[in-house]
Amino acid sequence: MTIDITGITNENEFYTHHYLSAILESDLKDVFSEWKRKEDEEEVPQPYTLLRGLRKDYFAALALLEKEKKIEDRLTIQREFLADLLAGLGFQYHHQVVDLDEDGSIPLIGGVAKTDGSPELWVIEALAGHEENLDPLELIFHQEQYGLQEDDLKPIC
Repeated sequence: MTIDITGITNENEFYTHHYLSAILESDLKDVFSEWKRKEDEEEVPQPYTLLRGLRKDYFAALALLEKEKKIEDRLTIQREFLADLLAGLGFQYHHQVVDLDEDGSIPLIGGVAKTDGSPELWVIEALAGHEENLDPLELIFHQEQYGLQEDDLKPIC
């Protein structure tokens, strides 16, 4: 079976064409086998089944986000959907603010830690605007993501 990578974009040729066409499927074989085992033995649905079930919720949340103007309410709508999305991907949703250094912090909604407790993967919360085709790496954080009032914020510089 050849893996179907429809919808996957190889941004800036991060992976070689050879890897995507010849090696990726082999690398994922054990993951797919484990999903199948859990489905058969533990009755845990495979991630693609869970994600397929979210399609109506996605479009419902998108419609609500398009109408809502208040950032607090937009965050609530987005967080409710993202909790289900992360669960479908095998992650636990947990909102927290992590201090990066003396003057900065970042809002997270999930992640994976190494055995020593250091982060291996962070799921960073970003609130998209109403524009289409926004690059998620260009989004800014909002004070409402931190649970702070404007008076609680300190300048970075």
